[in-house]
Amino acid sequence: MNIKTFKQLAPVYFKAKLTPLIVGRHGIGKTELQTAIAKENGFDRVMNIKLGNLNDSADLLGLFEFKDTESGRRTVYARPDFWPKNGEKVLIFFDELNRCHKSLVQPVMEIALEFKHHDYHLPEGCRVIAAMNPDTEDYEVESFNDEAFFSRFCQIKLDPSVKEWGEYMNGTFGDTVNSHMVSFFTSKPQLLEAPTAPFKLKIKPDRRKVSKFLLDVLPQELDDELLLPIAESMLGEEVALAAVQRYVQVRSIKSNKERVDISGADIMDSLHDSEVSVYLDKIFSANDLARVSELTRSMIHDYGNEESKEDLSLTDQQCFNFIQFMNKLPNELLDSTMKLLAEDVRPKSKLGVASNRAIIIDGLIKLLSKLTK
Repeated sequence: MNIKTFKQLAPVYFKAKLTPLIVGRHGIGKTELQTAIAKENGFDRVMNIKLGNLNDSADLLGLFEFKDTESGRRTVYARPDFWPKNGEKVLIFFDELNRCHKSLVQPVMEIALEFKHHDYHLPEGCRVIAAMNPDTEDYEVESFNDEAFFSRFCQIKLDPSVKEWGEYMNGTFGDTVNSHMVSFFTSKPQLLEAPTAPFKLKIKPDRRKVSKFLLDVLPQELDDELLLPIAESMLGEEVALAAVQRYVQVRSIKSNKERVDISGADIMDSLHDSEVSVYLDKIFSANDLARVSELTRSMIHDYGNEESKEDLSLTDQQCFNFIQFMNKLPNELLDSTMKLLAEDVRPKSKLGVASNRAIIIDGLIKLLSKLTK
């Protein structure tokens, strides 16, 4: 992710009460970025905490003492002056996350997820961003293998472009920097920075992050180019891509006032209904094989598995609808569908009773010829 995209996503993270974790090499502007984001989002100040410089939790939280209260003895912290006061809107920046002392892990987790520690709650409007260098051969960092710890954060691989660096230098320092020399380094990026070891983020989805994505991110109705990177930071690339593709498809269907609740019964009963046919055209043109397979299995289950002593005859139109739908299937699904029909359709089910067989068998024979071409 580049700086421009992260700046665009920062208010989305803040509104959803999510804590971004920026992972990137040294010298790319992680710290300076926080000042810009604080200014653009109306924060009073940035509280920059280098966790690697703190020896234990007392440096962050303050010393504690026991006090007797009406409800019993309680632990009370003499919190340092740098913590936000009531009414302050502060952006808290936890830097060097994977260099922090072990005693700081729990309080940092609580602050990042719940914006509080023990009985101290951050003032309304305060938000948290964390940063760290990647765990590669280039850096002496702690190797955290605690998935619960990293599940508190939305992990972002920050990789600003050389062009962004040039724009930052010229835009921030203006006439005080030699623009010709800035152009020299931007044109020769190999001279701008030494290469470092590549790294990949290990992001795993969990129920908490999926819930936050559904409840706090999707309702913000982001453009697709912003929705995917924020989903990747929460759920990982593979899950994010599948989730966003499905969301975009459903959103498109809803925007066109098309049905999203098509079932196997709808296809059997109303294949040529305008809403049903438009929906099917949509998923076939989008090559949504997962949804097509889901509908196929639904029909076979509902009409081929349940047996009864009652008259289960299908109408001729239902039989024709079934075969016409099967004719739409791409070959990669048709083979498995034929096997499913052979294995799962029971003699006394709707698809299995003798009165329906003539139409269906005739249609299946034609399908087999299609499959063998």
